Amino acid sequence: MHFISSKENLLRAITIASKATSKLQRTVLESILFETENGKVILKATDISLSIETELEAQVIEEGRFALPARYLIDIISKFPESDVTIKNINDESVEIICMNSNIKFMCMDADEFPSFPERFTGSFAKLSEKKLRGIINETLFAVSTADD
Repeated sequence: MHFISSKENLLRAITIASKATSKLQRTVLESILFETENGKVILKATDISLSIETELEAQVIEEGRFALPARYLIDIISKFPESDVTIKNINDESVEIICMNSNIKFMCMDADEFPSFPERFTGSFAKLSEKKLRGIINETLFAVSTADD
């Protein structure tokens, strides 16, 4: 896999996906799965109870898939200057991230160990204004337990 994206777009997509990563160390659930579909880069993350999929605006040069630890990825990408970031597979076990004069090699997690995602919901959705949703939440908030049992 090989793609190029702006730092801004990449960091935004990683931050969105990372909200669903597990905090357990050294498991594939702490990673974000990068994969290409029809010339697009799709980022997926899950902690089993919550799954997030987001699309990254990027120039796909080579199709593929890999999983990278979210926490380290955010730390590194956020320190890059505002420029294009190139990410490409070196082999099945590592990825190279390039931004201007920075060149970082990352060990990948096994993308095949990443759990499958549930099917996307294809039914209809209800639209609510923010005000209406806040009202619904506030009216039911009393029923939420605060105990740590």
